[in-house]
Amino acid sequence: MKTNTTFGDFTDTVPSGHGPTYSTIITPADYNRIITDEHLYIAQADRVLRDLIITQRDERGAREVVEVGCGPARLLPLLSTVEGVHLTGVDYDEAFIEYARLQMPQLDIILADVAAYRHATAVDVFVSQGFHHHVAKGVACQNYLQNLYGQLNVGGSYIVSDEFLPHYESEHERKVNAVVWYSHIIAAAQKKGYDYLAQEEAKTLLDDLFEGDCVGWEHFKSVGKIDLVLLCAREINSLAMRANCESIRGVQEKAGELLDRLYTYSEKGDKEEASVRLSRGDFKICEREFRSEVEEVGFCVEKKVRIGPNRNIGGMEVYVLKK
Repeated sequence: MKTNTTFGDFTDTVPSGHGPTYSTIITPADYNRIITDEHLYIAQADRVLRDLIITQRDERGAREVVEVGCGPARLLPLLSTVEGVHLTGVDYDEAFIEYARLQMPQLDIILADVAAYRHATAVDVFVSQGFHHHVAKGVACQNYLQNLYGQLNVGGSYIVSDEFLPHYESEHERKVNAVVWYSHIIAAAQKKGYDYLAQEEAKTLLDDLFEGDCVGWEHFKSVGKIDLVLLCAREINSLAMRANCESIRGVQEKAGELLDRLYTYSEKGDKEEASVRLSRGDFKICEREFRSEVEEVGFCVEKKVRIGPNRNIGGMEVYVLKK
């Protein structure tokens, strides 16, 4: 059965070196609503972030806190309940920042590229939620991490919350694991009737799988592929939730079948299917790859809080990275 997928024709002025900003894809209000109220794990991770900032304040005297990738002030209202800290938000999406300033006029909310942003004073805590996997791997990732590391007080922390895949040894295995993880989130959204979130997660999976492989191929993210992901998500997730260490191979095979179908999918009929050309810039990784990225610039992992189903599927994880 076809889903009622709607695609907008967006234009936007994008900062140099970046792809389309997120506000070209979704409105600020919709973004805040579906991420906070409908995603399976993010609201829980938000509370962990808040509590870890409180711990940094109480145990280390942290006062200067900066959220990077703050978007349209989705998380800032919760973080602003932490007393005794000076809170700042930073993001490069102009429309999201404008919305954030309207929502939280009492805060400093800055339009800037995180890789180049310079805070007025040394920072005690940087924090991000779901931002790290939007930064391109390699030089761009190292630049932003080095920028944050260099601005932290000695003993300061970067608290990172994000979605992580199970361990993988190859790019193909990473993509299979991505299918499993996104299927888990999509299936939960479908079960609760969150159709908009399910569609957005399906589009994001296709970005993650195809964007780097298909430069110039405009239809890597079509209605047919989105529907195929939505059709298969529940079965893949059902198998994954029941799987143990011995049977996870069967889950991977089923996810691999969907991956193969997506790569060989061809539009039918006289007219090309509508496609979604805008990217969400997603590229999810496993813990080993993340640790390698952050340790390369000098961070050490002081603490990790795991949120989510099991290690065969992946999960939300919150890291305290200490300078």
